[in-house]
Amino acid sequence: MSEVHVTINNKSYGIACDEGQEERVKELGSYVNERLKALMASGAGSNEVQNMVLTSIILADEIADLQDYNRRLEEQLTEPNSNNEVQIKEVIKEVPIEGALSNEDVEQVTEMVLEVTERINSLSNKLAKAA
Repeated sequence: MSEVHVTINNKSYGIACDEGQEERVKELGSYVNERLKALMASGAGSNEVQNMVLTSIILADEIADLQDYNRRLEEQLTEPNSNNEVQIKEVIKEVPIEGALSNEDVEQVTEMVLEVTERINSLSNKLAKAA
């Protein structure tokens, strides 16, 4: 085990983590701190604890949005006519990340998703035949 220190709201916290995860924990701490600062700048909470709770709820909402997005994309890719590029593009356009994807980004991501899906299906078929 390793320990790193992250600073959130000008307070340092020692966080235990697995070896090799130190940078990731620091990045996540920075992200939480950024979200907290943005919330505090908006004047949403009345005290530190309330601000931390509100920040946690915002982060949980982001996670839920990403999980919903992944589920929709997965459903689209596993449907019988999953090579329907237009439907896949529509799901990709809805990516719940700040700063919407450009049309060029959507095209590139769609292309990559279709290519990876084709490879997975091909490997799956080969494995099924070998079994």
